Amino acid sequence: MGSSATTKSTAVTYLQILPALGSTELWPLFNDGTSGDDNVTVTGITGVALGAGDGSITHLIVCPRNEVGAATSCANAALNDRGFGATITNALDNVTRVFITPGASTSFEVVTADGSSDNVTATQAITDTKSTTTAPTFGTASTVVTEATGFSAIMDTGIHGSTLYTLTAKDNGTLTACTSGSCSTSASPVFVSTVTDRIVLDSDGTNMIGIADNGTNIAVYNLTTPGTLARVDVNIVTQNTGDQFCGAVGGGRVVVFNDNESGVVAGVLNSSGVDNTTAWEYTGAIASIDNTTLTTDCSMIYGGISGDNRTFYMAIANNISTLLYSIIDNTTALTVSLAATVSSTTADSLAIDADSNGVP
Repeated sequence: MGSSATTKSTAVTYLQILPALGSTELWPLFNDGTSGDDNVTVTGITGVALGAGDGSITHLIVCPRNEVGAATSCANAALNDRGFGATITNALDNVTRVFITPGASTSFEVVTADGSSDNVTATQAITDTKSTTTAPTFGTASTVVTEATGFSAIMDTGIHGSTLYTLTAKDNGTLTACTSGSCSTSASPVFVSTVTDRIVLDSDGTNMIGIADNGTNIAVYNLTTPGTLARVDVNIVTQNTGDQFCGAVGGGRVVVFNDNESGVVAGVLNSSGVDNTTAWEYTGAIASIDNTTLTTDCSMIYGGISGDNRTFYMAIANNISTLLYSIIDNTTALTVSLAATVSSTTADSLAIDADSNGVP
């Protein structure tokens, strides 16, 4: 394994990369004329680091003769689809939170929050060619905000229009906008009370909302015009202390799910127009939502509009499985159905996104 096409770093072991199934060969491979020696296929083992696992290994180098590769000319293969490793400028700098969003002018943006040393939230552009043989490239990291005091890892980020926004729990909600490498605080405070557990920031390209809780209530704000904040309806009373919630905006509608973490009754869904400030137009428990165990996390995304119906998708982890639901909002009622059981796992953090066609 090499740190370049010619610089050898460490020898491959059978604990890292295996020869083809059925082969009796281990490392090093010997072409001694026995069956299976010629044209051997090797496969990396999932979850096993190459070298130190810090991203420095970039090539697999194949040399004739012996395991130290005494030959002066060796074949090599680039290992570009291997994760970010040390490529990100501040990847090893005590990062507390990491977000990846679609980029405004490039493929993606990575946002990192560092609450252990310098209290900096930074953004860095990623250009990705969707190729397994071409490594992603990274732009220069730009500081979103430096918080000498009051840094909070409770945050979310997203693209609204052509601007990257971050919303943190500092000072009851600080909204920061980043355009062309320059970042500035757009609004603070966003919420009227201390954020205790979670923040959700979401945009459908037309409207942007922020959702947060204070341990007792969940507040939703219309952030479409960042300097002019408007509450969406009344506060939603949480079903239980420390409960999980998620929400999304799309087609002029806002949908919020609030789980009671008890398994006694189903979670509660609220739906309303993004400009409505009087009361939620729909609120109620949905029996078809699995609530037999605690919800450990949930995430929601807008899928698109068909006629008067807005489609949202919601992923819920319930300590047993990750479940995907479709939610149809026709402005007067919600129809919820289970779309898929994604996996059998416990999720400490969960995210869902949709492509340009609204497919989750």
